[in-house]
Amino acid sequence: MPDPRPPIPRRILLALAAGDMTLLEAQRETGLKKNKLFRSLAKMVLAGDAPDDLLRYASIKSVYDTLDPALVPTAEAGEVAALRRKLREAQTRARDAEEKARDENALAEIIAGLTAAPANPPAWVTDSVDHIVNGKTASVPILCLGDWHYGERVNPSEAGGYQFNAAIAEDRIRRTIEKTASLTRDALAGLEYPGIVCALLGDMTSGALHPELAESDEYSVFMAILRVRDLIVGAIRALADEFGRVFVPTAVGNHGRSFDRKPRAKGYTERNSDWLIYQLVAREFQNDPRVTVMIPDAGETVFRVYGRTFLLTHGDQLGTRGGDGIIGAIGPVMRGSLKTIRSVQSLGIDVDHLIVGHWHQSLYLPNVTVNGALKGPDEYALRMLRAPAEDPSQTLMILHPEHGVTFRQPLFLKDDACPDRTREATSSRWLEVLGDAA
Repeated sequence: MPDPRPPIPRRILLALAAGDMTLLEAQRETGLKKNKLFRSLAKMVLAGDAPDDLLRYASIKSVYDTLDPALVPTAEAGEVAALRRKLREAQTRARDAEEKARDENALAEIIAGLTAAPANPPAWVTDSVDHIVNGKTASVPILCLGDWHYGERVNPSEAGGYQFNAAIAEDRIRRTIEKTASLTRDALAGLEYPGIVCALLGDMTSGALHPELAESDEYSVFMAILRVRDLIVGAIRALADEFGRVFVPTAVGNHGRSFDRKPRAKGYTERNSDWLIYQLVAREFQNDPRVTVMIPDAGETVFRVYGRTFLLTHGDQLGTRGGDGIIGAIGPVMRGSLKTIRSVQSLGIDVDHLIVGHWHQSLYLPNVTVNGALKGPDEYALRMLRAPAEDPSQTLMILHPEHGVTFRQPLFLKDDACPDRTREATSSRWLEVLGDAA
């Protein structure tokens, strides 16, 4: 009885026949030794399971010429095997299509049952009547929450000592809310607030966006969606208890496209898992007059605070990409912000300030605020992009009715999951003058 031929994927056969792959590459792909690969390919050609074009390789042709046809299945048997293989492939495609349709129908049923979210910001965000609270000019805090990437695991041995998982994420979210309350109540003592804006910037879950994430994520897409919904609801309730009123503008991120591997323009928002999370959050607060959640169809929010117009968008759709090894994300963010603001202006909306995330780097430019990432650095940023490591953070802003944005502060979330990169003081003096004074 002849030795069974090891299966060689059809894509490799076709690539070899078309000249798109070398025999050395095929050897690496299949894991077969050189002679075993040549003999297997020659026998497959003789059986009719592989294209005759493979015989243009001298190494395969020489083996082919030595084969005894009696020891190789006939061409007819090869044709039957090919038909069976095509049948199996067709069944697999049909099964995949059926599963995809079932998933999309299930998603449609979930979305169809959601309550529509409010379409306009509450009056306290925009009306001048709230400029004065308790006899004092009131400022509005804007807390930026985004790039949580909940569900992803970051391995410290591959990410310069940085670690991330669901438990770490939840602790950082808790500390973000605690720091917000502490800063506004104690460090900025004397200010009055009519409420707080809690801006959700997207990429709230990992989303299994890439194959490596799908393999290594701690939670599945739907489990992460439900858990993040709970975490956001808890955060908003805590803010409502502290500030009385909460306005929640939203933007969807690129990691939210869990159901579309490639970016799309049409129907992008309603197929984004961030959008689904926001809808679930809005449903929780539909009977709570303290909270207003705004979820525009465009996936980004334009809102006004004390007469100043803000555009909240994730940052992946600024119209620019990349960065610079010296100035980092400043270049693309500045170019992208100008393009975005001009684009929105063409629709008759004058934007005073842009709030974005996505870049995993805190940047405070004159009319742009870039939020940091709750996740912090990861393997991709450090090893593939060679981006500078920035400890995890979220951003708190304060808007004054007369002076505009008067305060922007990263809420530093460094913890035991971050390597210690603290620079030790070389002197006990609070100030030293270096060099001779003129």
